[in-house]
Amino acid sequence: MKLYILFIYSTLFYGVSVTFGAKSAGGAFSWPNILLLLLVGTSVIKTFMRGRLKVRIEHILISGFIIVALLGNFIVKDFGLFITFLVAIIRGVALIWITPVFVRSTAQMQQVLNAIIGTALLGSLTAFIQEFLFLQNGTLSMGLVSLNGGYFTTVMNNKEWLRVSSFLTDPNVFAVYLLLGISIVYVRLLNPTYFRYRKYYLIMLLCLIAAILLTFSRGAIVALVLLLGYMLIFYNQGKRISFTRLSITLLIIVVFFFIFQSRGVIEERSSLPRLFLLQEAVWLTLQYPLLGVGVGNMTAHSAIGQASHNIFLEVSGGTGLIGFSLFSLLLIVSWRRSLRYPQLHSAVMVAIFASLFLSTLTNVMFWLPFALSSALVKQKQPVISDLQSHENSPS
Repeated sequence: MKLYILFIYSTLFYGVSVTFGAKSAGGAFSWPNILLLLLVGTSVIKTFMRGRLKVRIEHILISGFIIVALLGNFIVKDFGLFITFLVAIIRGVALIWITPVFVRSTAQMQQVLNAIIGTALLGSLTAFIQEFLFLQNGTLSMGLVSLNGGYFTTVMNNKEWLRVSSFLTDPNVFAVYLLLGISIVYVRLLNPTYFRYRKYYLIMLLCLIAAILLTFSRGAIVALVLLLGYMLIFYNQGKRISFTRLSITLLIIVVFFFIFQSRGVIEERSSLPRLFLLQEAVWLTLQYPLLGVGVGNMTAHSAIGQASHNIFLEVSGGTGLIGFSLFSLLLIVSWRRSLRYPQLHSAVMVAIFASLFLSTLTNVMFWLPFALSSALVKQKQPVISDLQSHENSPS
């Protein structure tokens, strides 16, 4: 279990290779990939010692999805970014297969959720350092915060700001980490079980929100607003909406519109191409309905050389309707399983919402909530209730 927790923390360092050099996100020789290989080997040994392999529907769906992805690329004979996407999907497959081996109780589930929060907080603190150094010096040229080898900037109110990405190579990728942390912290903040810790969780929430605003990722902020609106309804359960819940939701919506309007005036070129990319993805799906143009080839078939920033359309265009059906069923199954575990359910929902506006297929944290949803299939009591018995027990 400790190795699994270490893997989650290590995913924040995909931009750092085992030789501490600058590599692209998800590089073959990054620490997370090495730890994931160790986890796969350990899970095989544990499965062999227990004498049986529990195959779940998620395993079948994700395995079928990767087979369809392989077939699509071989049929169109266009491999483009195939290897990059293949490695990413294999990571997702491996994570979904091995997670039930390591996460076998509600207490272990809480350790994983705590690790997700810890990863997001560590990334947010690094992001604050990045922004401070950039505003002071106008560049990032020293220290660990620039190991990713590059950075993105934006202009707001006639001032250049850094789009923070922590140790990762893309602010949109980093935003997914923050979204997952926010989703879990928000549920805990509203849960009476954590009443004594509400001040700490409120501080965590504000730090994560500040960090996600510094990514200037409009897609991530839209996903956050959708999550808060969804949770406002889902967790109401017939009771009066609390002032805290409503005020936090309204605060995020107001801040979102401020960011959207400020960046929308300056970057008018950003929204229209995305609409064009969405139309382009639909057209490719209609042109290649069975197996698509091959996973990773959406950029190569784009007139402006960009992805559609929508995972569902990228999957339908890249793997056809067959791959899209398998992928959608995986999300539906994970969504239904997570209904019993509010903290995990919020993480699943924010991953789905983020997929509507961001390219998350190559982000390992995108796959994590769906892997966790397959872990506690036979648990009858929701994690949020079981916490009462684990609250004072050592983690």
